[in-house]
Amino acid sequence: MSRIEKQASLEKQIQDVKGDVVQEMKQQTKPRKRWLTCLIIFLVLFLVGLSSLAWLIASTGLVSVPVFTRFAYSQPVPLREVAPGIPVETVLREQIATSFVQRFREGGRFLPSPNQTLEVRLSEASLTASVRSKLEEASLEGLEISALQVILEPDSGVEVFIPVQDSHLQTAVIFFFDVMVKDGAIAVIPKDVFVGNLRVPSFLVKTFFTPLLKQRLAQLNELIVRYGKISSLDISSGELLIQGTVSVEVPRPPL
Repeated sequence: MSRIEKQASLEKQIQDVKGDVVQEMKQQTKPRKRWLTCLIIFLVLFLVGLSSLAWLIASTGLVSVPVFTRFAYSQPVPLREVAPGIPVETVLREQIATSFVQRFREGGRFLPSPNQTLEVRLSEASLTASVRSKLEEASLEGLEISALQVILEPDSGVEVFIPVQDSHLQTAVIFFFDVMVKDGAIAVIPKDVFVGNLRVPSFLVKTFFTPLLKQRLAQLNELIVRYGKISSLDISSGELLIQGTVSVEVPRPPL
């Protein structure tokens, strides 16, 4: 009987030892599993972030990224091809001069007209010519200003399409903005800017692109306000209609 009890006690001790060993191994395995899980999560996040960055870079079309460019980028094109026409400055002078003659000449004399309205129509071809000229003065590196195009549409507003210079993928920078009247002059409201297929965040648009637009637009406003004050703007397909009142006085020639 004593031998049986000793044998049972020995088996119990062996089982306790086994239990202790198993428990200890489990405790040692848990930290390893946690560390391995954290490593896997980190690698997954890293790969996702790297893939997202590669997708964004590929969507600009500025560089070719294997695999990603095929899916993230398609060559941007303007809404339509616009050839440069007569510069805005020339059109303004001609149309305003014609308006003066029509409204002030009565019976062979220059007489003040009670209806001194101003109406000027600017085509997208004229705007293309003038914007090209003004931006060429700014020396914007990396952009092919000589191929810039301005497109006018009622739904999209004003589109300025500028190809990127020496681009293997033929990418471009595209501006979309609205125009409005503010204090008798033209004001622009940027809506979207794209580099290739990548939409530029709004805070970057306000920081970098809005000041440039305002600076170049100031030159056009300066020319217009010499002759009149703008009251309304209307965009039709391919044309910008400017309406206002004449604010200059034309001296009467001697009788």
